[in-house]
Amino acid sequence: MLKLKTCFRFLFTIYAIVIFMFWMLLILLPVIIISLSIRHSESIIHKIMRFWGRAWFTSIGVRFKALNAPNYIAGKPYIFIANHSSYMDIPTIVLAINTPLKILGKAELTKVPIFGWICKIAVISVDRSNIKSRAVSLQLLKKTLEQGVSVLVFPEGGIIESDAVLKDFHLGVFKLSKELNIPIAPIVLFDTLARQHYNSFFSLNPGISSAKYLPLIDPIEYENANELKTVAFDSMLNALKEK
Repeated sequence: MLKLKTCFRFLFTIYAIVIFMFWMLLILLPVIIISLSIRHSESIIHKIMRFWGRAWFTSIGVRFKALNAPNYIAGKPYIFIANHSSYMDIPTIVLAINTPLKILGKAELTKVPIFGWICKIAVISVDRSNIKSRAVSLQLLKKTLEQGVSVLVFPEGGIIESDAVLKDFHLGVFKLSKELNIPIAPIVLFDTLARQHYNSFFSLNPGISSAKYLPLIDPIEYENANELKTVAFDSMLNALKEK
């Protein structure tokens, strides 16, 4: 029975990859044209990415579910943060946030065929092993926020490949929140690990992928970035444990 289940997930993942590439190819040209012809194209590109996310999820039998109503104001800049335990986090978070957005993602994503081309346009890339790259990415995040566009950061720094519920957060994004006085908007992702486990890329399977919007965190109410980070971490950890 286990071998049958593993075989199904392997074949399903192959199917999902083919469909993934199909929808990516479909949106690639519009994304390139819009990014070259419109100066501030984040809003349009994010809408295209949400179309891609809905289309891909529908095609592979994954359903996005919001566990509560969004508490952010569309068009206002926020620093969205989310837990990160699976490759399925990206399409889930794209569907969870309906406002112009730039995502901080690892530089390796830009090397993925087709998807990498779109990442170069829609994502702020960072090589977390390179100090200079981390500094540049923070400046790009700051510039994006100053332009009134929200950003999404996975403050753990990458996918947690352990049984830990949540890994310690990096401080940089919380310093930005204090410096620019921009609220932190935590979102907790559930079920993505069940959809595709980090132990095996070929473990993808259909089902629900859900998100919960946690209360906004106003940086004015806290003395420093460390305190802000602690409050955000505790808020997300408690939500994950309550599930």
